[in-house]
Order: sequence, then C-alpha cells, then structure tokens
Amino acid sequence: MNWLISLNGNHIVLDNLERSMRSPHFSIFDDSDDHQARQYFLRSSHFEGNKSSEDVFSAASGLIQLINGASAIEWGFNSYIRRGNISIDSVYNASKDNPRGSDWSIVNPPNKITPSNPFIGNPSRSRHINPYRYITTAYLQLCIDNDEVFHLLRQLSVGFDWRNLYCIWDTISHYCGGQKKAISDLELDEVKIKAFTGTANNFGVLGLKARHGVMGWGIPQNTVEQEEAIEIINDVVKKYLNKKFCLNCHSKKWDKEFNNPLKGDRDNAAEF
Repeated sequence: MNWLISLNGNHIVLDNLERSMRSPHFSIFDDSDDHQARQYFLRSSHFEGNKSSEDVFSAASGLIQLINGASAIEWGFNSYIRRGNISIDSVYNASKDNPRGSDWSIVNPPNKITPSNPFIGNPSRSRHINPYRYITTAYLQLCIDNDEVFHLLRQLSVGFDWRNLYCIWDTISHYCGGQKKAISDLELDEVKIKAFTGTANNFGVLGLKARHGVMGWGIPQNTVEQEEAIEIINDVVKKYLNKKFCLNCHSKKWDKEFNNPLKGDRDNAAEF
C-alpha cells in the first residue's frame, strides 16, 4: 500500500522543507502547476506497505508534530509563530505499484486521531540523504535514540502559551538535573529565568493563563511579557541542544559510515 499526505501551511515553510531538507524519514514535494495555489505532499517510507489507515493517520500526525517542533528550533520560536505550523489536509492511498494520479483514493480519517511515534517502518537509505546537514531534519533524526529530543519537539509543536513554556523549562531542567543545574550548566541569565518562572506561576499577573491558581502570592518585582518569555525559553532550548549535540560531528559520522561501511553492510551500501 502506498500513502500520500497533502499538507496545509505557510508556503515559505513548506517550500523550504521541499527544496532544502533531506531526511531518511520523509520527503515533501510540490505537485502543482499553479504557483499561486501550490499543493504540497508528504511521503514517508515508514508508511509504505502498511494497510492500517488508523496507524498511518496516527503516525503521520506524530511525524508532523516532530517536523513542526524541529522547524520552531530552525526558524526561532517567535518567527515560527508568525509563519504558523504545517498540518495534514488529506490522506490518500493506492494499492498499485508506481501509482498514477487516478490510482489514488482519499481516505476518511478515524473519528479520533492520537499522534504517535512515526517511526513505524524502515527509513530510506541513500548516501545522498544526510539529515544532519539541516537543523530541522537533524533534530528529527536525533529523536530515534534521544528521548529528550523526542519529548522537546512534541512539546514545541503544541504551542507557546505560558503553561507549555513552563513545561518545556521543566523538561530541560529535568535532563540537566534540576533548575539550578540547568542555569549553571547552560550559563543562563538567572535574573531572566526567575522573572519568567515568577510570571508564569503567578495568578495575580496572568490570571487564568498562569501555571498556578490563586495562591495568595504577591506580584513579583520582575516580570516578563509573553514574547520575551518565548525568547527566553528559545534560548534555553538552543543552549541545551547545542551543548548536548554536535550536529556537524553527527554529519561527518553519517558520511563516514556510508563511505566506509562495516563489512556486513558493504553489499547493501554498494547499491546506493
């Protein structure tokens, strides 16, 4: 069974994903003649051969979550917010090999779609696909073996209200060994972090948007607006990921493994 997912979203983001990104887990292409009404589609080898529409809808939703989260890192959170995320428009399948336009049928979505881990099949293999050359595809690749990246990308995809910003801070703090350790190890501005946490927690400042309800607390001396809070957490995430992962190192390792495959992989690698 073959699957195609049509996408909605900002054409600049989609065009960047189509033209610049290379990933073993997905490809995006424009299949329209009219540049004023472009239609983008996503294809993933993880879905090929799967006959369960429920599994594919769920995995595709999970993949879109990770792409959106990684895109937020690439563009910067506030810039990403202005552009907007990408989303699933429709899902199509075809049972024929090498299907043509008339072979594709639209698939009705299940009543409830819960995004799930999208890595349900086999990734594509090619020496021409090095995901670590691009920020978006690099962090999506890192999700395979790094739970913190997987959790962070999913959290980032949800949005940047006060509660979710604090959840992202919680995740970073956890993997650093606590808030004090995060501030120290990542060399964060402690005054800014305290202004963020004090604002996010305080019902007197944010009302129903606050992380806590009425606690009888006074108004903090230092507070931040939401746009500044987003920039603070953007900085936290970037510093954590840059400290933990060297994308250039991963890129060189990826190329080396394809150019110098292990003995057991040489036959497979030779065909690429």
